[in-house]
Amino acid sequence: LRQVLGSRAIALGEQRAGCTQAPGGTGALRLAGEFIAKCLPGRSIWLSDPTWPIHETLFAAAGLRVQHYPYVGAENRLDVDGMLAALQQVPCGDVVLLHGCCHNPTGANLTADQMAQVIALMQTKGAMPFIDIASGLGDGLEADAQITRQIASAFDNCLIAASCSKNFGIYRERTGILMAVARDAAEQGIAQQNLAFLNRQNYSFPPDH
Repeated sequence: LRQVLGSRAIALGEQRAGCTQAPGGTGALRLAGEFIAKCLPGRSIWLSDPTWPIHETLFAAAGLRVQHYPYVGAENRLDVDGMLAALQQVPCGDVVLLHGCCHNPTGANLTADQMAQVIALMQTKGAMPFIDIASGLGDGLEADAQITRQIASAFDNCLIAASCSKNFGIYRERTGILMAVARDAAEQGIAQQNLAFLNRQNYSFPPDH
């Protein structure tokens, strides 16, 4: 939690962030899909085109309607204009998956200024960000977490699925975390209860690390 959210970690952890350990980042993503299906019924999830292939099947398996926004165009260059145009069509309440760093599979990352444009548009549309991050695989733990912190600071609600398997050299341990950042402490309690319920239905309890 502290690594992903930095100086905001203590306040968010105590007051706003429901958290649960998961079996790897992939386990956190699947749990998030079920969380969205349960707590935001009827909402779509928007994925970049292209994205990590398992995103497509994983969220479909959780029962979510999957939509797409352009991300890269010719010569593996970011299509920021296309991305913003597509996000203009996102209905209020839908979830938009963003890669926190090291976009998979292209490696093309938004700059802080480009992300600020995306954030402003999503705020206008009432969309909820969902960040998939494995920090430390690009420019270092701190630098890689900056966009995630930028997003978490800008929204009352967001989801963050973080992998700690590769970046901390414990891949075989399958260590991940899902955070549901809520508006306030009361909403955080509801989010935490739902995360605990879904954990129990899936694998009772994740490995103890």
